[in-house]
Amino acid sequence: AASAAAVGGGGSGSSAANTSRPTQQTKWEVRLRELVEYERRTGSLAVPHKFPDNQPLANWVEKQKNELRLKSEGKPSQMTYERKARLKAIGFTFTSRATVWSERMEVLRAYKAQHGHCRVPYTYAKDPKLAKWVSKQRGEMKARREGRKSQMTAERVVELRELEFWGPGEDDGSTVDDPPAPAAAESEVAAAEGAALAVGDDARGSVEV
Repeated sequence: AASAAAVGGGGSGSSAANTSRPTQQTKWEVRLRELVEYERRTGSLAVPHKFPDNQPLANWVEKQKNELRLKSEGKPSQMTYERKARLKAIGFTFTSRATVWSERMEVLRAYKAQHGHCRVPYTYAKDPKLAKWVSKQRGEMKARREGRKSQMTAERVVELRELEFWGPGEDDGSTVDDPPAPAAAESEVAAAEGAALAVGDDARGSVEV
């Protein structure tokens, strides 16, 4: 849970000046409080990229990650030492989900190259994070298959399938969002064209009579 000091600290801004138009700093404070409230309700600071309930918050979360990246590259950035410290105090993770995914995939590829499969034991002491991540992907796939909210995108399904993430007999997601087979698509077109020709013949026959 986020600390009250991290949320409430850092601003001298309880003066009357704050009753005027919000400054960049006060807007930042508002978003930080919203993030803490989001964690209180959901138990997580991982705000989805698309979050209709509060899209400005989702955009702000990604912006903080980008601002830190710019700062680390020596480029102009709005990420101050104070802001970074306050975000870290509430457990904010600056690494984007896409970056984490890519890093975990590389580790999983190395694991498969060594062991010949992707069935990382949940009690894998050598890399507990990889074990938990692999388990999470299976859970995300199950949620996706059942039509529930999931971070398992179609692109990730393909990437995992190419790595043979799912063993024989396991659901590899091939029935989820897959395009129709070319043969099936062609047969549907042919049937539609045949129906159109039949209608045309009927129409010409009625005129001739």
